[in-house]
Amino acid sequence: MSKEKRIVDDHSDYPDPSLWIKVSERFPDADKPVIVHFINVCGNWRIVRARYIPPMTIEASYDDFDCDVELDYDEDKNQHYLHAGWIETNECEDINWYIEGEVTHWMPLPRPPK
Repeated sequence: MSKEKRIVDDHSDYPDPSLWIKVSERFPDADKPVIVHFINVCGNWRIVRARYIPPMTIEASYDDFDCDVELDYDEDKNQHYLHAGWIETNECEDINWYIEGEVTHWMPLPRPPK
C-alpha cells in the first residue's frame, strides 16, 4: 500500500477536504487561530492549530521574550515586529513555535460545542 493511500485511510475521520483553503489562494486574518496542514522538515505532513503573522504587522520587543527570537526591524518606524510566518499555537498559549516547513492549506477553527 502506498504512503499516500495509508495517509488517506488513517485519517478518513478528518474534516471534509473541501473545507481546506489553499495558502496560494488566500491567507487567514492576521494572528487569528486556524487549523493548518503542513509538510514538516522531515517530509511528513501534520495538522496543527496555528496563526499567520504577516510581515511587519505585530509589534514586539526583545524584552518581551526570555529566549532568543528573530524579530524584523523597520528602520523608518524604529520598530521591531514579530517575524513573518506561521506560528504553531499550543493549548496553553505560553509557548508558540514557528512552523518549520511548508504550510499548504488552512481552515477556520470549528465552533465549540453547545
